[in-house]
Amino acid sequence: MRKIVELKELRRPANLKHEQVIMSMGNPIMSLLANNTLAGENFPKWKSNINIVLVSENNRFVLTEECPPIPSANAARAIREQYDRWIAPNNKAKAYMLASMSDALRSKMELKECAFEIMESLQEMFGQQSEQACHEATRKYTNARMILGTHVRDHVMQMTNIFSEVEMHGAVIDEGTQVSIILKSLPSDFIPFTSNYIMNKLNYGMTQLLNELQTFEAISRLVKNKAEANIVDKPNSSKDIGFCVLWNWMFFDYLWCCIDSTSFCDVLLYNVSNTGDYGLKV
Repeated sequence: MRKIVELKELRRPANLKHEQVIMSMGNPIMSLLANNTLAGENFPKWKSNINIVLVSENNRFVLTEECPPIPSANAARAIREQYDRWIAPNNKAKAYMLASMSDALRSKMELKECAFEIMESLQEMFGQQSEQACHEATRKYTNARMILGTHVRDHVMQMTNIFSEVEMHGAVIDEGTQVSIILKSLPSDFIPFTSNYIMNKLNYGMTQLLNELQTFEAISRLVKNKAEANIVDKPNSSKDIGFCVLWNWMFFDYLWCCIDSTSFCDVLLYNVSNTGDYGLKV
């Protein structure tokens, strides 16, 4: 438990009244606070916005560091300067926080002298709700599955939003885990992709994963369209035409084949080597 220093002499600058702070929220970063007033249930999002604003001004330390003691009248100049450097960021952070919360919460918090005291009190009030919301968001990505007919890009974006929601409530999901969760949420059409990813011990970031999945999806649809076109072109044929995937163990490639009962009509080579190159083979 951190020892909180009484700041009875803490000055409240006249030029940082709540109304004036709200009026100053014209730039994009400050609009985060103006558009998300703290009411209680939105505490995680509000806290995230406060952090963004303070980081942009290099003032976030007032939420994590103890305030320096009030210097005595005969204190050295360096000590007084250290205190003064803390006072201005603290007052500014406090003004931002009070200006972006409901009137009811503001009346409870405005007598507190330090920004970190305000944040700690809010954490005690709404932290439990945040844990419950985090658990609910975790269940979302655990049970998420890509819906048939959905573009893989839309699915990945949806999963990314769920990860952001979880992290907003205090959980941390590293990028490798996010990739694994997304791969497990894909339908059976993507089994060749996920199998190759695991067998070749690939290590994609989120951006590369999305790009590779979109390429895989495009190639899959191209082959499927070719198969359907062959069926239309041969309406009187008694041959059974189908679509299959073959694994080339020698070159570690997938062969996407549109076949009939006697021969290969078309072969699309999906190169899943580490180079990520793709090509068409007839």
